[in-house]
Amino acid sequence: MAYRYSNVEYTEMVRMLARCDDNLSEACRQYAARYSNLPTPSHETMLAAIQRLRDYGQFQHRMTDSDLPPRRTVHEHKEILEFFEADPAASTKDAARRFNVSQYFAWSIIRNESKYPFHLYRVQELTESDNPARVNFCNWLLAKRPTILLSDEATFGRVGLFNIRNEHLWCYKNPHEPRPHNYQHRFSVNVWAGIVNSTLLGPVFLDRLNGETYLQFLTETLPVLEYESIPLAFLRDMYFQHDLVHGPQGHCTLHQWDLR
Repeated sequence: MAYRYSNVEYTEMVRMLARCDDNLSEACRQYAARYSNLPTPSHETMLAAIQRLRDYGQFQHRMTDSDLPPRRTVHEHKEILEFFEADPAASTKDAARRFNVSQYFAWSIIRNESKYPFHLYRVQELTESDNPARVNFCNWLLAKRPTILLSDEATFGRVGLFNIRNEHLWCYKNPHEPRPHNYQHRFSVNVWAGIVNSTLLGPVFLDRLNGETYLQFLTETLPVLEYESIPLAFLRDMYFQHDLVHGPQGHCTLHQWDLR
């Protein structure tokens, strides 16, 4: 981006040129020697500053009608707002193309209306047959108010989560900083944790998570955690909620757990 001189700097150029008897090369050399911390102006920059001072009485370029941003009408504001009302998922780039305006202008209109670009979130699909089952479960939960052991498992690896849009460095120049992502040597660990009322269980570190290791955890490790951390009064009527282990091994695990 070209350096923009201030009016004070332009004034010093004119004074320097007058001292050097209109010798542009000498004026540029003396300006560079005196103001070494500033960019050295070219011959064209000095001549243009003097010409604008003679023509307009100012150093900055006088704006003409063609330089001014186009005036927008109330009708355009209304059309852009109606465009987003009809399609809330549209982007400001779509509106800019549709109405031949800048993307910033489209963004400023919807921003002045106190609207924000909220992100969508993913949920599991539900069918019509799921609604009665959900209602029955909620009614049972409100009537019985059972003690529930809530649990979850997570896998932590070396790669982690990396979103290129959220990772940045504030710098004056692009440092071209890399971030390793696809490692040649990888590792991962499975962690289980549970909660009953205000009591935390775990964390428990599991080996490769499959039906066999999960069943071993349910039958050997979990009972010890329960008896050590949860009062006996809660254990008698406690329900266990857990994520499913997918695949044939997972179905085998659930079947054996039900038999238990």
